[in-house]
Amino acid sequence: MSSITGVLIFNKLPSTIQLKISLFLSKILNSLLIFCNSFTLLRFLTQVRSFSGCETLRKAKRLCSSQYVESAQEDTKLLPMLVNRSVTYVGELTPSLISAIAILRMEKLDWAIEKATELGADAITLFPAEHSEKKQLSENQVERLRNVSIAAMKQCGRLYLPSIAILPSLERVLELDAMALFGDTDPKAPMLEAIPDRSPILFITGPEKGFSTSEDALLKHRAKGVRLHINILRAETAPIVALSLLSRTLTEKQRNI
Repeated sequence: MSSITGVLIFNKLPSTIQLKISLFLSKILNSLLIFCNSFTLLRFLTQVRSFSGCETLRKAKRLCSSQYVESAQEDTKLLPMLVNRSVTYVGELTPSLISAIAILRMEKLDWAIEKATELGADAITLFPAEHSEKKQLSENQVERLRNVSIAAMKQCGRLYLPSIAILPSLERVLELDAMALFGDTDPKAPMLEAIPDRSPILFITGPEKGFSTSEDALLKHRAKGVRLHINILRAETAPIVALSLLSRTLTEKQRNI
C-alpha cells in the first residue's frame, strides 16, 4: 500500500480514531528520539533530580551546569518533553551519602568509584592521606574515574551521577557540612548500626596503610568512629561495605515511611 493510499484511508477515519493513532505514533517517535538521544538526555537528567512541569528551563539551569543544559538545547525536540512533564527519579536515598575515600592506586580507585556509584553515593570525595601511596591525580585520571562512574550509573539504572571532587587534606574533608563517620579499626569501636537522621552522611575511609596517628586523633575529635566488620578491611573494600550497610538501612527506612 502506497503512502498516498494510507493518507486517504487515514483521512476517512473518525476524528477520535485519528487522534488515537496520532498519539500512538507520537509515543513511538518520542521513544525513538529518546533512544537516539539517550546520552544527551541522560546527561541532562543526571543533573536534575526533579524537573517540575510548571518550571521553565531557566529554573532548571540553576540546578545543573550550563554545559549539560546547552547540550540538551542542541536537541530542541527534547526540550518539550523535559519542560512539559515531571521527571523524578525516586531511587535515590535520603539522607544523601558522601563517600570520602583516601586516594588509592588507580585500579583500586576504579573499583571503589564503580561500586560507590552503584550503591547510591550522592558525592564521592577523594583526598590524599598521610600514608597514601599516591598523593594526587592528573586531569586524565579524574576524567577516567568520571567515565567509570558514568558507566556504573548506566548499568545500575541510576539517573543521578554522583559528583567526584578532590580535596587537599583530611581536615578539609571534615569541614564539609555533614554528619561525619569513619571506619575505625579499634576493637572497642561500635559497629555501624544506627543511622543518624542528619543529612547528608559523610563516611570517611583511609588508605592502604591506614590513617596516621595525627589523622586518627583528628578523626576521633571531629567524627564518630564505627567498625564495619569484625575483620580489618582493605582500603578499597571499606567504602563499599560502608555504603552497603548505609544504603540498605536507608532503603528499609524509606520503605517503611
